[in-house]
Amino acid sequence: MKWYQNIKGWIIPLIVCAILFSGFGISAETTTYTLTVYRIGYEGSVKYDPLTGDILTGEGVVPVSDATIGIWKVGEDADFEAMNRQDLQSLGPPLLQGTTDPQGMVVFTDLEPGTYYIRDITNPNLDPDQESLYASLTTLPLKDYPDLTHLHVYLKGQPPYTTPENPLTLELFKFGEHRRPLEGAVFELYRQVEEGEPFTTQSGDTIYGRPIRVRDGQVVGLGGVATPLRTDGNGIISVTGLEPGTYFFIETKAPAGYRALSDPIVVSGQALETQRVEVENTKSAGGKKFKKVDEKGNPLSGAVFKLTVYDAKNKTYNTFSQNGEASLATSGEDGHFEFVNLPPGDYTIFETVSPVKDGMKYQLLSHGISFTVHEKEDPEVIVMQNRPEGKVVPPGETPPRRMRMPKTGDVQQLLSLVAGMGLLAVGAILYLDKNNEKAQ
Repeated sequence: MKWYQNIKGWIIPLIVCAILFSGFGISAETTTYTLTVYRIGYEGSVKYDPLTGDILTGEGVVPVSDATIGIWKVGEDADFEAMNRQDLQSLGPPLLQGTTDPQGMVVFTDLEPGTYYIRDITNPNLDPDQESLYASLTTLPLKDYPDLTHLHVYLKGQPPYTTPENPLTLELFKFGEHRRPLEGAVFELYRQVEEGEPFTTQSGDTIYGRPIRVRDGQVVGLGGVATPLRTDGNGIISVTGLEPGTYFFIETKAPAGYRALSDPIVVSGQALETQRVEVENTKSAGGKKFKKVDEKGNPLSGAVFKLTVYDAKNKTYNTFSQNGEASLATSGEDGHFEFVNLPPGDYTIFETVSPVKDGMKYQLLSHGISFTVHEKEDPEVIVMQNRPEGKVVPPGETPPRRMRMPKTGDVQQLLSLVAGMGLLAVGAILYLDKNNEKAQ
């Protein structure tokens, strides 16, 4: 029994290890989930019960049958909006896919815990920027219902757009000074609704809109992402196929050199009408600020600068004129000056009159200062430093003659010269005295 006594202390740990590594007699059951996905078309908001799938609010829900639904298992930190912008090739093949029945439903079973991205993939070439995307991001189990194993998810969107029999047509004309058509202005079109994306008017009111998707001037859908609409060479945007009602344009980009409108452009129309709205753009008024200082950073007033534009073809700087006059600016008591109401572009200023302070005249800058004006305000101030040139003599006075004081080196040289001449004189005297003695 001695051998048994030696190993009996190891029997129980060995049995436990064998069970853990082999799994003999033990099986851990993993909870799986069932997900019922509803593909619906609905022009508005809808709330539903995730436990039963019952719609709580929202009328006019349209089930969409024969829609192909794909499901991907993704990480917990998945970005829903970023995934919506990916095409199917980027997403890769779905984990599961199915087709909705006449009630717009498809059921996925035996799903493990995790986060799932669900999307309608009926149209594999769908462009999210042009068409409605039906998708959802769901985590199993639900945080508020950890014991729930059967969940319901609605892929909400808009039903297919049907062009009305008597459509409304909207036309926008964009122009600048002298009613010159402006090409390249970009707008988005929205239908005014009670609930939607909010926009604030100049009066402070808030209006709500649903984006309009357009292809080749024809409405193709509501909701999703509004289609950028660009004015043509005649300054025109034309959209047809609209339901009668109230709409508004939002300018997202102005033509080069012009300022975009911040206020929504509201227009209403009835069936078979063509409503035209004219929109004027004003040139953007930019500018640049400067400061004139001396070598110690003190402000200098009275410096005059001329604004020019470089002519690359002729390699010359041409004076920039405003209202028929050369654009000039003079530094104030604080040294500041600025040029305002300038269209975007590149400019160069040259100093034409240098400042005078406390009787001291300062040198003109020997070079120009170049800068660029943008559509947005530039808070940067360019600081320019001048060096003194000399005292200014008042008119009618003769400048005092300045006595040249010898420098330290000059004095030493003068003393050496005097000493040398003195020694020569002493030597000459001694020589003459000696000759006189011999003669005597």
